[in-house]
Amino acid sequence: FFNDTPTPDFSPSFFAAALKFDPSQALDRILVKQWGDLPEGYCRKYVSPAQPCGEEPRGRDYFGGDLRGVDQRLNYLQALGVTAIYFNPIFDAASNHAYDTQDYYKIDPFFGTEQDWENLVKHANQRGIRIILDGVFNHVSSDSPYFDRYGHFPGKLGACESMTSPYRDWFTFRPQAGGPCVGPDGPNTMTYDAWFGFDSLPVLNKNNPEVRALFYADNNSVARHWLRNGAAGWRLDVMGDPSFPDSFWQEFRDAVRATKADAPVIGELWKKEEVLPKIHGDMADTVMNYRFRNAILGFFGTVDDKGFVDDGQSDQPPSLFARKLQSIREDYPDATYFTLMNILDSHDTQRILWSLTPGAHNREAREFNTANLAIGKARLRLAALVQMTVPGAPTIYYGDEIALNGDDDPDDRRTFPWDGGGAYGNGGDQAMLAWYTKLTGLRKANSVLRTGSLDFLLTDDANRTLAYARRDGASVAIVAINRAENGQRTLEIPLSGYLRDGVTFTDALGSGSYTSAGGKLTITLPALGGALLIATPGQDLTGPAAPAGLSATPGNGVVDLSWSPVAGAASYNIYRSPVSGGGFELVGTASGTTYSDTGLAKGTRHHYAVPELDGPGNEGERSNEAAATPSFPIGYAVLQHPKTISYERNVNPTETI
Repeated sequence: FFNDTPTPDFSPSFFAAALKFDPSQALDRILVKQWGDLPEGYCRKYVSPAQPCGEEPRGRDYFGGDLRGVDQRLNYLQALGVTAIYFNPIFDAASNHAYDTQDYYKIDPFFGTEQDWENLVKHANQRGIRIILDGVFNHVSSDSPYFDRYGHFPGKLGACESMTSPYRDWFTFRPQAGGPCVGPDGPNTMTYDAWFGFDSLPVLNKNNPEVRALFYADNNSVARHWLRNGAAGWRLDVMGDPSFPDSFWQEFRDAVRATKADAPVIGELWKKEEVLPKIHGDMADTVMNYRFRNAILGFFGTVDDKGFVDDGQSDQPPSLFARKLQSIREDYPDATYFTLMNILDSHDTQRILWSLTPGAHNREAREFNTANLAIGKARLRLAALVQMTVPGAPTIYYGDEIALNGDDDPDDRRTFPWDGGGAYGNGGDQAMLAWYTKLTGLRKANSVLRTGSLDFLLTDDANRTLAYARRDGASVAIVAINRAENGQRTLEIPLSGYLRDGVTFTDALGSGSYTSAGGKLTITLPALGGALLIATPGQDLTGPAAPAGLSATPGNGVVDLSWSPVAGAASYNIYRSPVSGGGFELVGTASGTTYSDTGLAKGTRHHYAVPELDGPGNEGERSNEAAATPSFPIGYAVLQHPKTISYERNVNPTETI
């Protein structure tokens, strides 16, 4: 987001004052790029591109985007439906990605000033937009006052340059001949622990009280300072790194809550085993939902190389997609589940359009091939439909809404096109922007899309179609998707036991109306088509109270059920399952309060639940569960001889116990 002009407005003295790089080193000189240029090293992961690519990213190219630019584009974000902005790090840092912090209390000069920050917060809050900051507390820059590997901070004793540095115990050093740091044996005798082996990112000792004081323990710690100065919450970089003791995050969360009670703590945690230990209510509130992204890629495209068990798999069936989303529901508590940052991509991944577009791994196939790009955009429309209609907080990586393309970092950090004919000066795909804006508006207007349960109704692997519902009391919405690319499909969505016949729906994304009948809802969708069916308001969709006192009595291949009557009941449905707690299937109906389930296998236990149906046909809550085991009849049995039985069992152990 540049401020008014596509030409970076940096002066030579500004570059010199920033102390970002050593201008005497050719590869360390800052690159000033024009808005719209591609990032340095953008093509590092391309395969067989038309033009050979040999450059690598060095974190030194700047385009002029800053906080003032965001401030000036808040109207665009508000119109898109944005209510929160999550920034990558904005503190003074040694490179353009800013994950190598130099000063946690200072806005990076390339991004603006403290006044720019205050203005942005003020204007964003006026529009109902909150700002979440990125907390990088695992490591700092090797070119920072804390470490000062290169001696750039006169008057400071960095941990690398002096054994007597006040920061020496903040880091972990190891002997190494010719190493970059001073040690007991003199200069250049030690090296240090660095994150992922990047020597620009020395890892902090999070058990050190002074490190904790800097980040959260002191009254003017980093976490508290920025919350008091307008930040709404924190996203925590590499929260799952094993160098963090649990107590660090527990105390961090306490400090955040004490400073701003409603400030969320969001973890960068990718996989289930990383997430679960952090969401017990004492560390992270929620997380970036990379599991959701994995499900989207598997169903609509190809899972990329981010360490999931199904990396590289494509065109996964609807049933697997449903199981992935259901497993997230099963794993996470409500407080986390309904606030998950549901992402399709991020600064650490390929852009979603690149991921969903077929063809070779280069621009020629995924950007310039019209047919491939059309498929990618059609898939993106469906992915966005899912993103906006499942539980959690849909999180748009800037530019996805106008079909911005790009491979993995740094190609995923291209500039946003502000040279187009959009209402706010934006370029890009205006039809895609209209699609995203419509979806965010529908989500805002229909609370069921934010708070309702997620219930999969149809997963047809053969036809590659699926449907799921969001339900909250009398509000119901159904999402139907045809993932097939070879023609239209007619979906018969089962509703028996979920929703009565005669319920009318309107497709909020089209113009059709639909009515449930015969225990199903039927809709025909084109290839790569989707629908968002909203139940017409005012319909009676609320079921009656649950019957009480269900009991089950076994007999010869039969189980007799009985329950207490419910006033005004039209009838009752009978559900049976081979297991307790789920798996129930409709086996019959009854007009009274008894039912005999016949023809059952003897010796097998059966579980039952009974809901009431009211006059319109709404099914209510199910009764208590009852179970019985049909048995073989025994008419008469007597023990004649002997009158008593004595049986002795001896056990001879093979070893002493």
